[in-house]
Amino acid sequence: MPLPPHLHRPPRPRRRVLTSKTLILSVGLLVAAACAPTQGESSRSGPSEPLESTTRLATTTSTVASTTTPSTTSSPPSTTAPEVTISTPKVPVPPGSTVVVVGDSISARSADQIKAAFAAAGLKATVIADPGLTLQESTSNIAKAAALNPTAIVFELGTNDVSSTVKREAGYTEAAFSTGLAEATGRFPNSCVVVTTVSANYTPAAKGTGTAAVNRVATQINGTIRSTSPHVADWDNEVRANPSIVIEDQTHPTDAGKVALADLMVGAVRSC
Repeated sequence: MPLPPHLHRPPRPRRRVLTSKTLILSVGLLVAAACAPTQGESSRSGPSEPLESTTRLATTTSTVASTTTPSTTSSPPSTTAPEVTISTPKVPVPPGSTVVVVGDSISARSADQIKAAFAAAGLKATVIADPGLTLQESTSNIAKAAALNPTAIVFELGTNDVSSTVKREAGYTEAAFSTGLAEATGRFPNSCVVVTTVSANYTPAAKGTGTAAVNRVATQINGTIRSTSPHVADWDNEVRANPSIVIEDQTHPTDAGKVALADLMVGAVRSC
């Protein structure tokens, strides 16, 4: 029996129904593919958490990237054996300033010339030096110099350290000198720091069979001084250029050498 007209509903076109189902199925497949975990992630998160697994993987990747990518503003990593650098501020040395020279027999023998050269430059110099002292043995003299709070400090030490290092005396190495020099100069944070090189120009006439070893160690110590000290009085270069300014032992200066040493110190202090 046919239905009354008010209850009659026209059937939906079959083609339209198939199109909708096909669309729904296609969308479902796309969503499933997007949310499915990767092969490496599925074993950790399980099939019941595909979306969460994908999010966790993205977060993990981001975290790894942030920890392995170096920052452009971070300081470079320190090396295993960092070079010791002497840090000293830019200190002007106006006329009337106090300069202290801490040294060994080279400065002790040249004290008058050193004081005269600084006086001629308008500066007051004090020489605290004793024959035979190494850098390590000059702790007391360095403390005396620090107590004077000088505007500039000049270190003329190292010649006896070379001798002790060549003889392999306990505690004396090129590395120990570098560390000791940094500690000594660190006592003068508000002073201009000048370091004098040592002569590496010996001949067998002075050092015999040990000449090569002495010059080698002296060269290494000078390398430390030149590469770490902002202001250098280069006695080594002065002796190399003018061998006649040292006496027969090729260590201690002649009268002309004493003047040359003093002038080097004044020039280095003026560079502060």
